[in-house]
Amino acid sequence: MRLSLRVALIACVFTSVLAVKQEDFKKCEQSGFCRRQRAFAELSTKIPNFRSPYELLSTDLKISATEGIVSGILLDTERKIEFLTLLEFVQDGTSVRMRIKERTPLKPRYEKTSDFGLDRTPKLAPAKLVSSNAKDGVYILSFGQSNINTAKISSRPFSVEFRVGKELAMVFNGRGKLYYEHLRERENAIASEIQDQEDKPADGIVVEAEVQQSDEEKEITRLREELKHDLWEESFGTHRDSKPNGPTSIGLDIEFPGSNILYGLPEHASSLNLRTTRGQNAHYSEPYRLYNFDVFEFIMDSPMALYGSIPFTVSQKPGLACGAFWLNSAEMWVDIEKNDDKNKKTSNLHWMAESGIIDVFFFMGPSQKTVLKQYVDLTGKPAIPQLFAIAYHQCRWNYIDETDVLEVEGNFDKHDIPVDVIWLDIEHTDGKKYFTWDKSKFPNPIKMLNTLASHGRKMVNIVDPHIKFDGNYYIFAEAKTK
Repeated sequence: MRLSLRVALIACVFTSVLAVKQEDFKKCEQSGFCRRQRAFAELSTKIPNFRSPYELLSTDLKISATEGIVSGILLDTERKIEFLTLLEFVQDGTSVRMRIKERTPLKPRYEKTSDFGLDRTPKLAPAKLVSSNAKDGVYILSFGQSNINTAKISSRPFSVEFRVGKELAMVFNGRGKLYYEHLRERENAIASEIQDQEDKPADGIVVEAEVQQSDEEKEITRLREELKHDLWEESFGTHRDSKPNGPTSIGLDIEFPGSNILYGLPEHASSLNLRTTRGQNAHYSEPYRLYNFDVFEFIMDSPMALYGSIPFTVSQKPGLACGAFWLNSAEMWVDIEKNDDKNKKTSNLHWMAESGIIDVFFFMGPSQKTVLKQYVDLTGKPAIPQLFAIAYHQCRWNYIDETDVLEVEGNFDKHDIPVDVIWLDIEHTDGKKYFTWDKSKFPNPIKMLNTLASHGRKMVNIVDPHIKFDGNYYIFAEAKTK
């Protein structure tokens, strides 16, 4: 009996994997920006004495502690690109907001996510400048109730350490994986690449240094070339993506020292404690993907993207919980690396976004309950649902016609199963045009609705946020005129 059960379970798992058309879902190696960001992250670990190229210019640094604002210019010392940088102490000093964007972009980047992602503009909270060392480029500010929290800003290279009391909670760019791709003119970029090629020896000339390259040096060369992968266009299947002004991706790392427990990054069919994707004995070979998919078949214990994506994570360790939220609606990949050594326990998240700006909130906790409160105070609390909405809803794709709907509803009564709501998917419409009915299948929708209502039940007609492109469709025609 036990053997039969095991065989059945294995068959179910194997069947579920086969049912998913994995070739329809992009992997990191098929995503240009994911490959480039991963390559930069690897370079940061392989280049001897690697140092993050981003520095906060002390000459432009302004600290308005009583207003809760630190502003300055961040310089990419390799590519000579400047970024406006802003740290704000918000929500009564329980959170810190960090924004970094190009100072003079070729074109404006998308940064409207806060318009719909935040419930309201967070109020600033005062901070206190504890120490300032312009020579070393290190500044420490305290904030929060009784100034229990501190932020240590290091300029060269740029990083920020957050402490709750004496406990180190989070570190931004502690691993030096910050990599901000900038918009550029293609002609100038190509001319620069040609110059680089001209500076190299001609074909047929053997350079002794190249012959003697070690395996480590060859790997560094390969990774540098990887940074140029799919800069201007890329394809996936039949889809082609052109980038007239080049790539716009952003990579950053946030470390949670002393913790190997991470929650969040919904929605994935994975464990509650997020699994590793990098490092020794990584559980997954792929990063967690954040990209909204309408999928009804998926792989269990996998970082593949599902219906929702929220770039929010919570770290837990004895006596302290804290969290981070990147306010960015672009596609993301997130690599997770953990060190489970008792004396060096830590978790590191490498976030990779296709576009947008850096707009990250750091929640100081110190408990999971307070982290979640700080998050919902920022993004808004869910509305209290109507009573019927928290009951059982019956939904599938798709009920064929009115007879099918009423037969399904009647079977619930026949088998004494409570149900409050019946859903209809898009097939109830006339040619997939929302706010219409297929008159051949649903000739009398009002009568059907009244029948359900007489039994104390409701119906939900699905309306997704897309409108059919059809000049004869009144919704489309009206929208086109506005």
